[in-house]
Amino acid sequence: MWVQKRATGREYAELMNEFMSAVKQNYGEKVLIQFEDFANHNAFDLLAKYSPTHLVFNDDIQAGTGIAELIALEISKQTRAPLEEARKKIWLVDSKGWIVSLSQSNNAYIFPGLGLGLIISGAIRVHDDMLLAASEALAAQITLEHIEKGLIYPPFTNIRKISAHIAAKVRGSQSI
Repeated sequence: MWVQKRATGREYAELMNEFMSAVKQNYGEKVLIQFEDFANHNAFDLLAKYSPTHLVFNDDIQAGTGIAELIALEISKQTRAPLEEARKKIWLVDSKGWIVSLSQSNNAYIFPGLGLGLIISGAIRVHDDMLLAASEALAAQITLEHIEKGLIYPPFTNIRKISAHIAAKVRGSQSI
């Protein structure tokens, strides 16, 4: 069995650049590219490099626990508090009070609606307001009854309706 060593450094950067250029050239400006399960040091760099020129997102960074940063930005904007102070006010916990990652919400809830919203809106870039709209749309689907049952997400049995609602809010939030 022949195993090829993973590309790193300059070779990796050139490979990614060639791929990103080819995808955009072959499929156009509106092709949606999701960076999934990249190592953190690569994930942040790729997002920073390609988000100004391609329709890309990384759900682990932007729609997972990364949404906490967007919430902090919104708190800071609305209250005029320093961003550092706004960050200190955010705790991600589950129904039992454990600090949690939002990885399941991004993969199961946020990603399908966000992706659909980006496609139907004809977006050519992913903007923070779209991610915030997706999160707000998900939060709006949680009822008092869900909370009383200890749920932090709406029932997954409603995922099609939830995704459609998220997609509509993402489409409506598109920066023109």
